[in-house]
Amino acid sequence: MDQEIDLNERYDKDVQKMAEHFDFDLDIVQECYEHCCVPATIDDVTYKVAQNDLKHIISHQKSLDRALRTYDQLSDIVKAIDSLSGINTPQEISQLLSRAKQIENILKREISRNSRAKGAIINAQIIAKWLALVFIKSGRRIGLGVHGSTGKPSTIYGKALTKAFDLFDVKGQDKHNRPDWRGYGDEAKKWAEAQLNHKK
Repeated sequence: MDQEIDLNERYDKDVQKMAEHFDFDLDIVQECYEHCCVPATIDDVTYKVAQNDLKHIISHQKSLDRALRTYDQLSDIVKAIDSLSGINTPQEISQLLSRAKQIENILKREISRNSRAKGAIINAQIIAKWLALVFIKSGRRIGLGVHGSTGKPSTIYGKALTKAFDLFDVKGQDKHNRPDWRGYGDEAKKWAEAQLNHKK
């Protein structure tokens, strides 16, 4: 019982599921899970909200820019009132503008990292990369061979990837089929090998 509690504290549930299903080392799966930013992946609803927030924050910055220009055109009487009150309006607006720019950069980074561009399925990308990195760290070869007659994977990695899509219920574009395992597998293989070469 103590061991089970320890596992729950140390390893994410998806990590335990992946490791148990494919007989991988838990520590390797957890390390790759964190490296692939699986916990930070945002879902479709959050992705759309982030895109909407980005539009609003850019609009907010334009409003602040206009406010700075408008203030600059005000009479010296208004500026003197601010000065006597100990208020520096341009500085306060500039600080708000700077903060808005920081938020814009954060949103752009998250949207880019979770991009759905060109019909990409973010969950398929993440699962494929996670699995490919686990394979490499476990000393297993990543092959993408296909059976000529069926079009199904003929390699251990290809078969594991299709099973992983089933295991984590990753939907394809039409939501009824699984994603193209070979396309995502090839992209993930290149990415995982680049991670390995980067550390050397």
